[in-house]
Amino acid sequence: MPRCLNSDLNTQSRVSRSMVERRAGASNHGLFRNAAKRFWTKGFRVAAGYQEAQFLRRLQQCQRRDFCIIARNCLGGLPYQLLKIPYRTPTVGLFFRAKDYLRFASDLPRYLSTKLSFDTSHQAYPLGQIDDVEIHFLHYASEREAYEKWTRRVQRVDLSKVALIHTDREGVTQADLEAFEQLPYARKVCFTAKPNPLASCVQITAYRDEPMVGDLYTNYRLFGRDFHFGHWLDSE
Repeated sequence: MPRCLNSDLNTQSRVSRSMVERRAGASNHGLFRNAAKRFWTKGFRVAAGYQEAQFLRRLQQCQRRDFCIIARNCLGGLPYQLLKIPYRTPTVGLFFRAKDYLRFASDLPRYLSTKLSFDTSHQAYPLGQIDDVEIHFLHYASEREAYEKWTRRVQRVDLSKVALIHTDREGVTQADLEAFEQLPYARKVCFTAKPNPLASCVQITAYRDEPMVGDLYTNYRLFGRDFHFGHWLDSE
């Protein structure tokens, strides 16, 4: 065989081996990466499951079942749902803007006794109105459903059992937090991403690198050791 042809064949052979080796390496790397991803995902799920179970276990330590949570957003309904007890509050499946929530919570007897109306021009979801307070019924299919459930649940409110839940989401200022601190209720908490010297503020450290806390209703496992719902609801 001519030397040049033999040389070409040897070169092609080396190139082929190199390609095969690279492909095998890439395949092995892909397998390793997929295995690592599966391992991480499984580990995350196990950890998340443990955190959720820990939250529920702490919540179940609560001896009281007559608390009335007046919350700024959906988070207020979570203890009732997890404990499988009737809602004793109308603030379920909805949210308030910060200023509206502070007005509402500052005069609960008046607002709870005022008839709920609606802004019929708002199409995305029912937008309620009680005097100068807007209520966003985000998780309600119709104004009728929102009105009926609000009216029925208002009848269960016991103002002597009120507990307030606020968060630093969506533009809450330090002045808002200070106004919340002054509300005349012993049980009140505002969950924040950053440390705050106010007694009612509790930092959720999972969000310490964020400007505000996230969706704590969906991600309630992130309360971790920062807050014990059961003890708080039992407090006076």
